[in-house]
Amino acid sequence: MCVKFDFKEIFDNKLKKQLVQISIIAFIFLVVILIKPRINGTYIIDEKGNVVGIVQRGEHNFVEYDLIANVQKGSKRITQDVRLRKNIDENNRKEVPDSTHDIEAEMSTSLGIAVGKLEESRGKKIVLPSKLDDGSNVTWRKSDKSNRDWVIIPMLYVLICFAVIMNRQDKLRKAAVDERKQILKSLPRFTNQLLLMMNAGVILSDAFHKICYGYSMMQMDTQGELERNIIAMTESAELTNRSIPLLFSELAQKYSVKELMRISTVLRENEKRGSNIQDKLERESAFLWDNRKVIAKEQGKLIDTKMTYPLGLLLVLLIVITMAPAMMAM
Repeated sequence: MCVKFDFKEIFDNKLKKQLVQISIIAFIFLVVILIKPRINGTYIIDEKGNVVGIVQRGEHNFVEYDLIANVQKGSKRITQDVRLRKNIDENNRKEVPDSTHDIEAEMSTSLGIAVGKLEESRGKKIVLPSKLDDGSNVTWRKSDKSNRDWVIIPMLYVLICFAVIMNRQDKLRKAAVDERKQILKSLPRFTNQLLLMMNAGVILSDAFHKICYGYSMMQMDTQGELERNIIAMTESAELTNRSIPLLFSELAQKYSVKELMRISTVLRENEKRGSNIQDKLERESAFLWDNRKVIAKEQGKLIDTKMTYPLGLLLVLLIVITMAPAMMAM
């Protein structure tokens, strides 16, 4: 059966409230990411556009600054991304790897030593060195890596909103499938009741009223989807003076259950042509009961399948419990 939804049904007030909450949280994260570099500190830029120092703001226990270091020694030149982590901790000294005879490795090692010293400094103003311990010249620039972090927020926002909408649609689909199963379960009994009433000489409207009265005497938790709709439909027919077969046809179109639509067709023909519907209802009743038996057998097979995982888990636990004493004794 094909389940159709409209946007008004999916985008109800509950979903709209969730989307608004997600939008507010995403906006807060976006603002935090954009203003975080300004909160942490201010870069000191020279006339050439290079970063020569950083002025920290406040007393933060942990801040990060993304920089690009251009190190040059003779004809050798390397460019390296540097993340300067200011952690107020006495035990944050980094281990510096042993230098090798490779000039580029020495330059990288010297850069690591300089970064370690900067991270250990305690002043609010950080002066970036222009020379390293091995004599290499170094210039610093701001990295645009942190400026691109905000792109993640819109991507996550779209993915989360899409997941929430799909989850809502999946819940509606499962609810619709469950409603159809309840209707197929209750429809054979309703058809039998209607058939017995018609064979006893009760007219169609009176038969519906008697069936509705019987359903209304049931407890609310025992009423299925069909029972609730029959009660509402019969009460609506009394208030609006509309024919019950017409309302029953609208009910069948609402749920798009072919078995329900066949019953509605039989009732409409009886209303229009005055045809005898006992034989047709008897055939439909036999078909519905056979169909219900098939559904019950399929559900029984599903129960056996669902028990496979718990039984497998119990078997594994039994093996572990049996082997545990022997393994502990080894």
